[in-house]
Amino acid sequence: MRCPQCNQRNSIAAKACEFCKEKFQSRPISNTAKIIAGVGVLVLVAGIAWSLIYPKIADPEIALSSHAKRVAQGPSSPDDAYSLNKKLNSDIQKFLQNFGTLESPQLLTKLRTLLPSNAFEAHIVDLPRALKIVEIDTVLQATTYLVMPPSIKDGQPKIFVLKDIEVFDDGRIIKDAAGPILVLIGHTSGQPPHKPQIKTYALLPDDIVDETTKLVPPINGYGTAKFAKNNRDLNLELSLVSMGQKESLFASVSPYDEALAFQQLQWKGDKYLSKINYLSSPIYALYNLAKSTKYPNAPDPSLGKVAAKFINDNKNNFGKLEIARIKAKPASYEYLVKETNSNNKYKFVVAKNGKNWLVTTIDLTKENKIADATQKQSQSPVSQPKSIVKPEITASNSAKDKPKLDNKEEEKPIETNSIKVVPMKASKACIHSKISSDKIMLRNAPYVGAKANDQIAKGVPVNIIGKANGWYKVNCNGKEGYVYAGLVDFDKPEAYTTAVVTKNKSTSRVGDRVVVIGGIHNHKYKVQLANGKIIYLDKDALDVAVEMPPELVP
Repeated sequence: MRCPQCNQRNSIAAKACEFCKEKFQSRPISNTAKIIAGVGVLVLVAGIAWSLIYPKIADPEIALSSHAKRVAQGPSSPDDAYSLNKKLNSDIQKFLQNFGTLESPQLLTKLRTLLPSNAFEAHIVDLPRALKIVEIDTVLQATTYLVMPPSIKDGQPKIFVLKDIEVFDDGRIIKDAAGPILVLIGHTSGQPPHKPQIKTYALLPDDIVDETTKLVPPINGYGTAKFAKNNRDLNLELSLVSMGQKESLFASVSPYDEALAFQQLQWKGDKYLSKINYLSSPIYALYNLAKSTKYPNAPDPSLGKVAAKFINDNKNNFGKLEIARIKAKPASYEYLVKETNSNNKYKFVVAKNGKNWLVTTIDLTKENKIADATQKQSQSPVSQPKSIVKPEITASNSAKDKPKLDNKEEEKPIETNSIKVVPMKASKACIHSKISSDKIMLRNAPYVGAKANDQIAKGVPVNIIGKANGWYKVNCNGKEGYVYAGLVDFDKPEAYTTAVVTKNKSTSRVGDRVVVIGGIHNHKYKVQLANGKIIYLDKDALDVAVEMPPELVP
């Protein structure tokens, strides 16, 4: 800078001339410079704020953990539930894109660390070709994800939401001429009865294509599904009553009948073909008559003369049947039946003829309504069918596991909300003190996802008054509800056998408490998780108080 008085050159930062001591006047700052400086300050502040907020948004672990805690608090409205679930799905997919290549035990541990245990359950199943099924159960709904390993093009795994598999059960890959086909078995979530869900997907290098409508015949009814021994065909056990309701043959059946139909899906060529086998039973005789009357073009010749005449008199104008059983003898059953189209009321007698059951009598009655007996029996919704072909020994169907009353008479289950609850003499127990959560949910039905009526702190005493589905019905401080049996310290003879997981597995982690429903075979126990899923765990991965006799493990 030159001095205006002596014209000598000075330092640019000098405030006065070094030679003549003349003070320099400061230059005014322009408005443009002030604006630029203000913008710079704002940018700096925004950058600092973003550096603090960004990790919480960008880090998939932090984002998932934060939102999961919000989900655990529950939605405030249906719209809030939709928004919470949408963001949760997005956060889970981002998390799996970043960590889906981890080994399943590591991935499961990480998920269970991030998701609050009082509102979430996570399970992982490994499939061939490095595929993974990740199942997340929440207070909102159960969602199943398929994790496909990274392709050569990108380094992240592909994540797919399997919308029509609510609760995953099993999966296989079938080698087809057109390429590999992924076959998945699941069932509907929530309270039983459950409808089997079968999905098939064509596996592409970095995508999947849903081929279910082309490859899988319709499944009518509630029940169970599993793979056949060849790991390709499917065997389904379906409630015959539920099939009659789905096919618009039955309006109601009271009391509920446990008759089963067996549907086989056989892989032939490039798709599944269906074959249904029926076991003769009183309810099958009515089902067969109703179906042949509604579709008379090909009536079953084994129906007998009485049924054949009824079919001929009522064909093409036949509605649903309201069925009420009023008498039951070893070789015959008597029903009152109302046909909904004509409102005609009949008395049907179904009798055993050799190995088969036939309708032997059909009388039109002038009664204005079905007998009073039906009013005393609830029009029971379809309940989960019981297997009658080589049944597995479970906590619900094993005679040795059923408790006895003090008078030595066997207890009779009573149906509550279509789940059979075995009543028990009130016995004292308490919630386990050695569990990770401080409190557990007291639910209004024996399954995960049922509405929570209250919470019970660990170590708190409760009264056991019944059991169902691997859960205890309890009374605590005047409130009744259900708690998972694995979380209850109860050592009476009629108690469920429970165990503690001692080694991390893909479907369980150290410290999980499970209900043991099958004895040791091939060094494995058959156990039930809190979500109702049946799995098999190695003997050395469980701490079981009582060794159970060996049972067949399929």
